[in-house]
Amino acid sequence: MFICRYSCSALLEGQDLEAALRDTIKEYQNHEECSERLTLALELALSASDNDISRLGEGIGEEVLAISVYCALKHRDDFKKALIAAVNHDGDSDSRGAITGNVLGVYLGIQMIPEDWDNGVEMREVLTQIADDLHAANRGKDDWQRDTGISRDFKVVEKL
Repeated sequence: MFICRYSCSALLEGQDLEAALRDTIKEYQNHEECSERLTLALELALSASDNDISRLGEGIGEEVLAISVYCALKHRDDFKKALIAAVNHDGDSDSRGAITGNVLGVYLGIQMIPEDWDNGVEMREVLTQIADDLHAANRGKDDWQRDTGISRDFKVVEKL
């Protein structure tokens, strides 16, 4: 799921959610089916209508990422609403929930996760420490290839 990682990296660098998604689509335009679905998700999420999610498909394959992007962008200021929209659509709901949660978690921060959801997580302190350590270890790495060991055209350039 390099596309999701690419978007989250852009968010960590301070980009706005919409800008990060537009940059991701541009970067992965050679992956035609996925970039087309992401472009449609972006357009639909920015439209005034609230019932466009079904136009993205049933939630299988590339549709999972597109629906996750749609939910994250449509409800970019409401973590709970975005997650509920992501998991209540047909198809692969757990994957959409995970992707939407990752994207909005990076974008909004832990403080925007509903308190009753956050407090109920087992081993919360351990998970928070691991996330903080990973973030600290990768801070300042602005080169995607150096960070992942993979070039932008998905060729392994070094072993991690």
